[in-house]
Amino acid sequence: MPAGALGAAGAGLTAPAAPAKQLAGVDIPVIDGRGFLARERQGAPPPADLAAAISEAGRTTGSFQLVNHGVNQAVIDRMKKAAAYFFALPKETKLKVKRSKDNPLGYLDDEYTKRIIDLKECFDFNIYHPDRPHIPGLNTPNRWPEGEGEFRAALEAYVSELSLAAFKLLEAFSLGLGLPAHALHPVFGDPEQATHTTLMRLNYYPPAEPQATGLALNEHTDPGFLTILLQDSEVPGLEIQVGDTWYAVPPIPDAFVINFGDIAQILSNDVYRAANHRVVAPKSVRARFSYPVFFNPESEAVCQPLPDFVTPERPAAFRPVPWRAFMQARVAGNIEDLGEEIQTYHYRIKA
Repeated sequence: MPAGALGAAGAGLTAPAAPAKQLAGVDIPVIDGRGFLARERQGAPPPADLAAAISEAGRTTGSFQLVNHGVNQAVIDRMKKAAAYFFALPKETKLKVKRSKDNPLGYLDDEYTKRIIDLKECFDFNIYHPDRPHIPGLNTPNRWPEGEGEFRAALEAYVSELSLAAFKLLEAFSLGLGLPAHALHPVFGDPEQATHTTLMRLNYYPPAEPQATGLALNEHTDPGFLTILLQDSEVPGLEIQVGDTWYAVPPIPDAFVINFGDIAQILSNDVYRAANHRVVAPKSVRARFSYPVFFNPESEAVCQPLPDFVTPERPAAFRPVPWRAFMQARVAGNIEDLGEEIQTYHYRIKA
């Protein structure tokens, strides 16, 4: 187990979490992607029935598991091997790439989620464009461990693959809303140029000590449009809130958990719901790993309810949200306790 994980993050434990339920008819949906995220299928529209199933998940649970997705398995396996290698490095090696206020990327073991420190270690990196303006948290030089070229190459290959997959999902979301497949592309830019501000994170949750029966990650919604999460195939922990009830998301080997984020809820004017989720502290002797890719808008995007979803009967629910300011405020609150974190309700228009 990486040294220091429990020491730095142990304060993140809360009161014991209420057990999640697993009830017939209300489980998080599992959708067969029929390989539509495969790189060689770029340019082909998502099947209509698949778009409809994804849209229904967005309207109800805000989350679903995608099996048979088509993403190259060799790319996935290479990334997972690189992640395990990194977290097994000596603590002093990882601390050489520790994040800071001016550059929030790299290694961290002291993340705040809604003012509570998480019980985990992470490594963050973004799709960096050196020819574009430096924007902390949105377009920032990555902190790569010195001499670890394979680690970097494996992660960059994975996020490149997942970025293209995210646009395919974006097209399915658009079709499910009754919009043209490329209707939301202007918010994220050209898929080939990767001008979106997508971020990837490696998560390591250490095995819980006997008294550690609370949360490893406090409940929250992700700020972007969607998150493509590959979770540990053996150690559970992820839970999604639907209504007032928390539901476990049982691990399915190599399935992606797709969570809708705040921007999806804003653009759809509350048609899609952002998935409120949390992670309970692992109760096994094994650590838990997860690998989220956060698909985010272009840095200068201003996100607001699309005209298609604003009517006299359903007026705009949100004021325009400048993505740069929104994301940077969220990142700042993750690095240190600055009081209440920025949330979508700060932009919600009161009836």
